[in-house]
Formats: sequence, C-alpha cells, structure tokens
Amino acid sequence: MMQIRGFVAVAEAAHVGRAAEKLRLAQPALSRHIRALEDELGTPLFARTPRGMTLLPAGVTFLGHARDILARVEAAALLGEIGKDAYIPLRRLLDDSDDGVRRAARTTLLAARAMAACALAG
Repeated sequence: MMQIRGFVAVAEAAHVGRAAEKLRLAQPALSRHIRALEDELGTPLFARTPRGMTLLPAGVTFLGHARDILARVEAAALLGEIGKDAYIPLRRLLDDSDDGVRRAARTTLLAARAMAACALAG
C-alpha cells in the first residue's frame, strides 16, 4: 500500500521532497518505494527532471487505478469500522442525543455506508 500511496502523493505534488513531507517519510525512502513500484510494474511511471517529477503515459494510466485502489481499501476499512467500532457510538448518538446531533449522526452513518457500498461495488 505504501508504494501506491507514495506514487499518488508524488504524482499530485510532482516532487518527491514535497510528497515525502506530506507522507512524513524520508525522501530517499519514498524514492525507493517509487523505484520498487516501477520495477514491479516493469515500466517507468515518472520522468525525473531537476525540477521534479512528471508523469509518463504509463504513470497517467496507473494514477487512475492507484486512486481507485486506495479508495476501495479506505472504503473496506470504513465498512469494517462501521461494522464494529464506529457503528455502536453512532447508534448511541442516534438514540440518546438532541435532534441536531441525532441528524448529524444519522447523516454520517448513512454517508459512510453509501461510500463503502459504492466503492466496494466498483
């Protein structure tokens, strides 16, 4: 997952240093993640320039897939949380709170369920 998160961060920042800062990683470690991903895929994803990184056509194609992968993983994690840890407190808010808090909790619960279902349905 870290390779994919790193790839998306570098693609969005167009710079390894800024992406590493965002991910709270050392720049050399992020560079290794990117190289390992390129090796695994068998193609370069970025053109390296003195001013940063630019996506190559393979990188542009992979970026859409990478974002989709991350969204699906987050949705699956969210679905797991709603099923266990987050569902009970939200249900309590629905049952025990005033109308404003109850509406917010209901909206959060429904949105989380919808996002998870859409992402998993794909």
